[in-house]
Amino acid sequence: MARKKKPTAAEPPLPTSDAALAQLIKQRPVGEPQRPPPRRMIGRDEMLALVPYTYPALIELMKRGLFPRARVIGKKLCWPEEEYEQWRVNLPFQRWKGEDDET
Repeated sequence: MARKKKPTAAEPPLPTSDAALAQLIKQRPVGEPQRPPPRRMIGRDEMLALVPYTYPALIELMKRGLFPRARVIGKKLCWPEEEYEQWRVNLPFQRWKGEDDET
């Protein structure tokens, strides 16, 4: 039968309650960098529902550098949501007849 090792002064005892254990897990060592939140990836079918293009047209736009390039995860194509949002925000505005050229 193995003996239990007594905690030393440098080694505090492990908490026994779930709340205390959860608090211990949340603590990070000093100087450890904070991880960014995981990125949401948009699949091909969802992307085709979001944009007014066909799949071959999307491939052509990606080749020309006019649309964010897809990533391959497993055997599926997907796009980072942040890159799609940035592309969408940077789309040109519709110009209307009689509108000033300066706006």
